[in-house]
Amino acid sequence: MRERADTEAVQASHEGDPLRLGGFAIMGSLIVMLGYTALSFPTGMASLILISAIPVLLAGALEDSGRAVSAKMRLLAAGVSSVFAIALLGFWIESIDYAYIDYLLAFPVVAILVTILFTSGFCHAFNLVDGMNGLAALIGMVAAAGLGFIAFSNASPDIGRFAFALFAAIAGFALLNWPFGRLFLGDAGAYGIGHILAWTAITLSVTRPEIAVPALVLVLFWPLADTLHTILRRLLRRKEVFAPDKMHLHQKVRRGLEIIFFGSRKRKLTNPLTTVVLMPLIVAPALTGMWLAQEPTLAWIALLVFFTLFSATHVAAIYISRKLRSPQSAYPKYQGIGAPIAEQY
Repeated sequence: MRERADTEAVQASHEGDPLRLGGFAIMGSLIVMLGYTALSFPTGMASLILISAIPVLLAGALEDSGRAVSAKMRLLAAGVSSVFAIALLGFWIESIDYAYIDYLLAFPVVAILVTILFTSGFCHAFNLVDGMNGLAALIGMVAAAGLGFIAFSNASPDIGRFAFALFAAIAGFALLNWPFGRLFLGDAGAYGIGHILAWTAITLSVTRPEIAVPALVLVLFWPLADTLHTILRRLLRRKEVFAPDKMHLHQKVRRGLEIIFFGSRKRKLTNPLTTVVLMPLIVAPALTGMWLAQEPTLAWIALLVFFTLFSATHVAAIYISRKLRSPQSAYPKYQGIGAPIAEQY
């Protein structure tokens, strides 16, 4: 077992070392709620999704307890959980409402591979956005509420109740996580929530094919956009894809708040405030997905627009911080927005 040094990690944005047991609290709450409501609605699919999450939950729990589990191994565990979900549920992604790719998804081998890549990737993506107090909780609650709304609006009340149960469980954790970070989600929680959200969305798309798949992706937008942008950025700069850095949007916004307003010694304030600043950007794609739940073409266009805005916000965060830098800021002045910015900002 290794000694944790989370605050010394390059991507760290917090102070102190709270318990990383939030994921266990959320999963326990889900199990209790499913057990309590078992007599009022079927819980079969929900239970199978939870059971399939066991491998990735275990990998996350090992990392949370101080044992070295690399990002690649956690991603592999997420893939194993996806294989379990396919075996238990008996279905996978069959369509994304895009004709050329749907043709390829007609081949089960291709469809199963795409499903495993998407769901395991989303698990890892959700873990990457767990960087500020309340941020992952907010993203999880918004996604769960969006999926629940779409489910109820399309005659899938069982899935809707499960999604809202997840919302309630995350909300309970959020009370201890935001604003002061008294309890952390941990890798088990982040990967577990990612797995449940991804498979709830897939279950909706398979059981209710009239629901636009890109609309579901809009509901899950933030972790996917953050990870895709990170991969593209690291590839363009010839950086290791799995190496941690401090260039995610939430990290740029936090540093921007310190540079412009509060200074570098106000981390306890700028950390939770970052979540508040990003809230409209997190909610907007999900609301759009709920609105376009049966409009696949418009939902695809909205996805492209939101990803473009997401990328532009990265540049804007750096530009605004450089232009409005407080004279009292402890951060160095910036020379530009090019490659050297990674070391300066």
